[in-house]
Amino acid sequence: DGNSVRSSNVLCIDGDSEGNIWIGTDGGGLNIFNKVTGTFSHLKHDDKNSNSLNNDVVFCVTEMDSETSAITYLNSGFDLYNKKTGTFTHHLPEEGNPNSVSGTTILFSFKDSRGKLWLGASAAAGVPGLNMYDPETKRFTRYQNDPADKSSLGGSTCIAMCEDHEGVLWLGTSYGFDGFDRETKKFTRYEHDPKNVNSISEDLIFCVYEDSKYNLWIGTSGGGLNLFNKSAKTFTAFTEKDGLPNNVIYGILEDGKGNLWLSTNKGICEFNPETRKCKNYDITDGLQANEFKFN
Repeated sequence: DGNSVRSSNVLCIDGDSEGNIWIGTDGGGLNIFNKVTGTFSHLKHDDKNSNSLNNDVVFCVTEMDSETSAITYLNSGFDLYNKKTGTFTHHLPEEGNPNSVSGTTILFSFKDSRGKLWLGASAAAGVPGLNMYDPETKRFTRYQNDPADKSSLGGSTCIAMCEDHEGVLWLGTSYGFDGFDRETKKFTRYEHDPKNVNSISEDLIFCVYEDSKYNLWIGTSGGGLNLFNKSAKTFTAFTEKDGLPNNVIYGILEDGKGNLWLSTNKGICEFNPETRKCKNYDITDGLQANEFKFN
């Protein structure tokens, strides 16, 4: 059906400034839904056309401005797509050029309040780490883990990022939770310490989210949900023992009533930050499946 999503495996969803919904899929390219007309348009990879998607496995879509969206891929770097002209600018690692993107598999893209684009490169392909793209200079700055430098990026792979209300960037990595100071270019690492109950409960981080009350929440791979106290530098963990359906948290989203909705390996949880109570939903409530992925 031409007027539908071209793959049932959806990896990301993003809305643009015109009210359209962009849907990245695993193998079906990019699908754009116009809510006014109720129709889909599709962007696909074409081996014979360089002005097409670099890959049909789309991990993330981020609107840069009213004309441009960033699209990230599995094994194909990322593109800048001009919606008005319909043209693509492809970005892949360039050997010997530290001002190019470092990896070919980009797990997330995030636009900050200063208009910079941040990209998390996987260790699976290319050079892992964090990339910052400046649209004005069209250059990349790379940040990577250095075992000899405790103020460098904590994990080799960046999986998630958010910016808090004070402009601080927070990262979920393959080995801990990091805060990044853009002025000093230094990272502060927070790692799990089995001897410290106030440390983060798990080092593999899938999502980071600041709610409307400026609380910072972290979703982990097996350690449940963590609430970070920025002033005390401590963490409070919420797990299955507290009512969560599962300790793997892929995504966090706040609703209009201040509840947090958590996607897990066993359905969705509606978590009330005030009462700390959970209401869980699974396939018996109408979900299409119980397991969700971090994209």
